[in-house]
Amino acid sequence: MKPFTSIRHIAAISVAAISLLLTAGCSGEENEPGGNTSNAAIITASVGKADNVASTRASETAWDAGDCIGISTSSTSTKGKTNYINIRYQTNGSVFSPVPGAAGEDNTIYFQGTSPMEFTAYYPCQGANGTRPGNNGVITRTLTAADQSTANLPDIDYLWAQKTAQSSNPKVDFLFSHRMSRLVLNFKAGAGVSLPPDGLAYTLTGLVQEGAFDTSTGEAKATGSTPADLTGLPTTPTTTTTATGQATGTTILWPQAANSVRLQLTLNGITFGAVLTFPSGTAAGEALAPSTSYTFNVTVERTGLEIGNADIDGWTDGGGGKDITLHEYRTLTYNANGGTGTVNSSQVLESTTTTLNDGTGLTHPDGKIFAGWNTLPEGGGEFYDAGGTLTMPAGNLTLYALWSGDGSTKEKPVLITDVQGMKDIGASLKNIKKHYRLCKDLVLDDWEAIYYDDGSGYTAPFNGTFDGGGHTLTLNGVKGIRATFQSVGGGGVFNSYFFSLFAYINGEVRRLRVDGQITVDGTDESTDYYAGGICGCSSYNVTITDCISDVTVTATGKMNYLYAGGIAGFNDTGNIFNCYATGEIESTATAEYVNLGGIAGCSKGYIANCAALNSNISGKDGQNNTHIHRITGYSTGTIVNNYASTALTAFGDKGLDKPDGEDCDAKPAASWWTGQGRWADSYQRPSGSTYPLTPWDFTTIWEVTDGHLPVLHRK
Repeated sequence: MKPFTSIRHIAAISVAAISLLLTAGCSGEENEPGGNTSNAAIITASVGKADNVASTRASETAWDAGDCIGISTSSTSTKGKTNYINIRYQTNGSVFSPVPGAAGEDNTIYFQGTSPMEFTAYYPCQGANGTRPGNNGVITRTLTAADQSTANLPDIDYLWAQKTAQSSNPKVDFLFSHRMSRLVLNFKAGAGVSLPPDGLAYTLTGLVQEGAFDTSTGEAKATGSTPADLTGLPTTPTTTTTATGQATGTTILWPQAANSVRLQLTLNGITFGAVLTFPSGTAAGEALAPSTSYTFNVTVERTGLEIGNADIDGWTDGGGGKDITLHEYRTLTYNANGGTGTVNSSQVLESTTTTLNDGTGLTHPDGKIFAGWNTLPEGGGEFYDAGGTLTMPAGNLTLYALWSGDGSTKEKPVLITDVQGMKDIGASLKNIKKHYRLCKDLVLDDWEAIYYDDGSGYTAPFNGTFDGGGHTLTLNGVKGIRATFQSVGGGGVFNSYFFSLFAYINGEVRRLRVDGQITVDGTDESTDYYAGGICGCSSYNVTITDCISDVTVTATGKMNYLYAGGIAGFNDTGNIFNCYATGEIESTATAEYVNLGGIAGCSKGYIANCAALNSNISGKDGQNNTHIHRITGYSTGTIVNNYASTALTAFGDKGLDKPDGEDCDAKPAASWWTGQGRWADSYQRPSGSTYPLTPWDFTTIWEVTDGHLPVLHRK
């Protein structure tokens, strides 16, 4: 065929049938050559749409002088007859004729009697007359970039046709169809971009290059198992000017499942790339289908290349493509961050997913273990698991190794990166006393409050520090646990049910947001129930600072005492500072004593610089007494400089000015709570106070934008 040109990819191509007359004489009952009656097959050949094949587009529609097809036949009755194998017919540009044998033998194909004959033909013809091409008719080939040049494309554009005919109507109308897949990339210069006048060079990655073409059946398919690169693929020279130029790259490929083919090119020293996706092919399980052309329009922009999903068009029909985005390759760098060793950087295509290093190549600092990667060295950025995945952002990225300590000090915390790490806090008496830092948001399904039970009858409270790092723990269902604690402050024994993140705290919790739902379903009217977003009960040594509770607490059933609050059920001589709660606190339970509050259900300790912004606090009256208020339901401790939204109504023996304290001023949520200055100026140290309080820190801990409630910095 004529050389493959880009103009013929764009223009609509009409396929003209070219008649090929094979003349020879035959006579006799067996119709052997040399008789007086002409029984030679009359053959026409064209390239277009077969009955069961999508309309296809030829590399060219006119046969060129020297093009050769191979024809084979079979008969329904072969006894005493001749079946022809790979008989070569060559065209002079207008007529196909049999290629004579070496000694001038007549290689014309004749009908054998009156029975129908099956004709198959393929292009380009290989081998000798009478011998099946390749290995018993199967041609194998490994495609290269050189095969994709304009001059060489016809050599890999495998065509095939099949037709039944008989001597009563000896015309054999071959209609060839393309058996390979084709990819057409139309490159166009965008604003401020010039294309090289001699065209572009690009690379396709992720394609199997080994394949086979069965000349007997017409099947073409990839046969290899290892994808390879086609590097330095050419395009046509740039048309018009470089500023408005266009260039077309065409590749012919083995049909295959190619779901993640990558396109890459370098222009002006910048490497761009994109993942090309293909719709389902016409052949089962194939993404690159036979006889199918896939077109992408590629606009080269300063910020990247825009490319669209593939249009599937038959080669004869042509048609345009859609736009998709071709992104730059970015550099992903790994920083040991206090460890030793190196991890090689890598080039990752923007907006694509890559697998991260699992710590291989790094040596840990003394006493620490590798916990994962973070976008900030102190761990306040985005966390990524070791060996996990990352979607590459726009721009280069550095990931810092995070090293988990043994938890012996606050400076060597155990880093928590998964749900199991949270559960392990209560796994031993040693663990319950360690120091921890949360590295990522987690969802805790069917959670049981953290505590340690050694089986002696008493259980140990959490006695370490827990730094939330500005992250969120979501309580997606909470199961009540029954545990017995001896009050550290000497207040007595707690033999009760706990519905919370931590059952009982005798340590410190800071910079943590908790959300979700806690449902207290009371079943024992002689037992007390404690529910809070962070803890059921806190001891005198506790400090809960800079925390947010978006937890909704709902109580039902029957019980003795009910203590429920956004932060803590019962603040037993502990300290709750610089926190706020927004969740609903509601009870329909039948209880002897009811204690509900936005921050704590009951408090004997300190609550200062906190805000109750709960949507509702309400409950069924207790049979003996009821305490339902905005900050804390019942208090014998100290409440200093706390605030509540006027949108909050609490139902029980409450009032807007009592008993939460004179400094529990009502502030409108919309106009007061959504500005940084309001929060920063809220703290006023009481005269003579020794409280370990600090104002809200909007530099390192909190951040707020007007119109929104404060959020925690991730650290």
